[in-house]
Amino acid sequence: HGKPRSERNAAEVNARALPWLTAAAPSNEPFFAWIHYYDAHAPYEPPQPFAERFSGRPYDGEIAFADDELGRVLATLRKAGVLDRTVVLLVSDHGEGLGEHGESEHGLLLYEPTVAVPLAIRAPFAIARGGRRQDLCSLVDLAPTLAALANVPFPSTVDGRNLFAAGSDRAVYAETFFAAEEFSWAPIMAVRRGRMKWIAAPRPERYDLDVDPGEQVNLAGRDA
Repeated sequence: HGKPRSERNAAEVNARALPWLTAAAPSNEPFFAWIHYYDAHAPYEPPQPFAERFSGRPYDGEIAFADDELGRVLATLRKAGVLDRTVVLLVSDHGEGLGEHGESEHGLLLYEPTVAVPLAIRAPFAIARGGRRQDLCSLVDLAPTLAALANVPFPSTVDGRNLFAAGSDRAVYAETFFAAEEFSWAPIMAVRRGRMKWIAAPRPERYDLDVDPGEQVNLAGRDA
């Protein structure tokens, strides 16, 4: 009855997650929780007071709402006395086009607004505060990084690397087959190494992100 929903909002997620955390945190057993907030997806409909506070910017309102709920997670860990020995990793699986390059949401294209994501790790027992990585990271790095912080062996045959080990120049890969599956369009793949990004599409594209972060000047075919 009523319109179907494709998401459970962050407060509803926390209603299930926080009691579990409250029970798990005081035990001497290690615990792992993946808390998945889906709010920053269309349609952008943040609850009050965020809808009013971010009037005209509902996407920002949904992010602010999720951020507020994340604060409740940290408060739960702090109250249980385990925050300073718990790894907290914040990451997104994708960004949102919001009209850039003609993409309002995500999934069709591989430009930076949708493939560059936030990544922050809090582990005060192992990581100096305020450090920033300048080299390329990938979502495949999350599992080996968490394993290293938890002192758990991780198989070397699996993609990804511990982000706190010595870095090296490498290529990072992205792909989308959504439009190919939904609309019979061509699949799109991309590779980035350092500042250079190549997009394999029906019209190949190459960008120098240091001088062209908006991916406006296609360098494909200009040199070897």
